[in-house]
Amino acid sequence: KVDSCYGFGMDVEESSISVCEHTASLVPISLWNEGTVSNRYDATVVGPTWVELTRNVITINSGLQKTFHLSVTPDYGVEGDFSAVVEVLPSQGDKKALAEFEINVKKCHNVALEIESEYQEVCVGDSRTNKVIVENSGEVEKLYSLEIDDWVSVNPSLDNFSLSPGEKKAFSLDLKPLYDGDYDINVEVVALDDSGVEAKDSFNVVAIGSDVCNAANVGIDLNDFNLYYDATTMVSVSLTNNGRTLDTYT
Repeated sequence: KVDSCYGFGMDVEESSISVCEHTASLVPISLWNEGTVSNRYDATVVGPTWVELTRNVITINSGLQKTFHLSVTPDYGVEGDFSAVVEVLPSQGDKKALAEFEINVKKCHNVALEIESEYQEVCVGDSRTNKVIVENSGEVEKLYSLEIDDWVSVNPSLDNFSLSPGEKKAFSLDLKPLYDGDYDINVEVVALDDSGVEAKDSFNVVAIGSDVCNAANVGIDLNDFNLYYDATTMVSVSLTNNGRTLDTYT
């Protein structure tokens, strides 16, 4: 009987696989020879280029079992659902075996950047603050660097910082422009590993000159009145702060 001479079986430990990008996963595949003679088996896989077999040729003596693996190694940037099919053909016998795999690749390397205020007005010589929050929105602890325009002071200082998955870190930005103008402040956070994940955002700062910020108006009530020699009278003087800051006048 042919089947009794060349029969074999195949089993997989799991057919549904979930893996992070840039992570290696090995799925065991068991193959056993149920026949009466030694046999050689050729294994192939059809699927994404990052799915391979650790062995393509397996020789098994009668009554014995061997294990090889499906190697799943998606690189950075791979995300979504994929499928792969493993086929095993014996060199002797007509029977073949198939195993189908569903593979979910998760984006585990990520970072999020949030800016509290997208627009700020500040008088030249004065200061305002804004806040930036960095979050490790991935599933792997990472070391990050925060980059921002030179004239903006940052607290805490711009040393490299590490965040665990889900952890956040807030930075306070001190905005003290020296000249009036319209400034786009660019903020970027970059992971300091080969993942290259980054997040970018910006906010706008309008620096207003002192002629506008500290504008004032003096008014005198000059209604007609008679003033005799050696006499005194009162004249109303009004002072209006037309600027944008609280000022003290002398």
